[in-house]
Amino acid sequence: MLHVGALLAQLEQPLEIGLLFRRVRAQVLASTNGAQRPHEYHSLVGEHYLTRTLAGGASVTVSAAVPADPVPADPPRPEPAEIDVTELHVAALRELAETGDGRAQSELGERYEEGRGGVLRDYEAALA
Repeated sequence: MLHVGALLAQLEQPLEIGLLFRRVRAQVLASTNGAQRPHEYHSLVGEHYLTRTLAGGASVTVSAAVPADPVPADPPRPEPAEIDVTELHVAALRELAETGDGRAQSELGERYEEGRGGVLRDYEAALA
C-alpha cells in the first residue's frame, strides 16, 4: 500500500504520467531506504496527465493530449564501440550518459541508487 499512498499524494495537481511515476518512485525509495523500487513499463505516445478531484468524494480523472502531428521516432543510432560501462570512472560515465547511451544512463542511475562507484547515494539523482 506504500505505492498507493505515494501515488495519491502526488495526485493533488495534474501531472504528466512520466513525471508522476518518477516522483512516486523517488518517494517510495526514500521512505523505504531503497528496500522497495517501483518499476513501470509503458509505450505511451503523447502527453498523458492524471489528477485526483475531490468533488463529492475522491475520484481519478484521466486526460490525454496527443499531438496533432505525431512526433517521429528517433532514427536508429549506430551502436558505440563495446564499452564496459561498469568499469568507467564516474566523470567518463556521466559524459557517455549525456550522449544518450542507455547503458551508461542505467549504470549511472544504479550507482546513485546504491551509493557506489564514486557517488553518494542520491535517489533523486538516480531518477534524473
